[in-house]
Amino acid sequence: MPSQLHTITIVGVVLGAASWLFYAKAGCETKKRMHPFIVIASGILFLDVLRTVGSLDRFDIIATCVVVAFNIFLTRFYPACGATYQVWFARSKVCKKCGAELT
Repeated sequence: MPSQLHTITIVGVVLGAASWLFYAKAGCETKKRMHPFIVIASGILFLDVLRTVGSLDRFDIIATCVVVAFNIFLTRFYPACGATYQVWFARSKVCKKCGAELT
C-alpha cells in the first residue's frame, strides 16, 4: 500500500503542476475544451486516494461528483484575455485580469 500511495502522490503533484501551467498559459478555447477532463481526472485521483487509504464510502463518491459537476458548470473563461473565473454565488462585473466588462 505505501508504494501505491507514493505513486498516487506523484501523479497528484504532476497533475497539479500541469493544471497550473495549463490554466496560466492556454487560450480560452483550449481551456473550455479541456477543463472538464482536468476536473474529472482530479476527482478520480481524489477518490483513488480515499480508496487507497481505506476510507472511501458512498458519501465520498456523491460529494466528489457534486463538486466536480459544480466546477465544470460554474467555471467560465473570458475570451478577451483567457482569464478563468468562477460564478458560484455572485458574478463579477469586470475581469480581474484585464479589467474589461464580463458578459
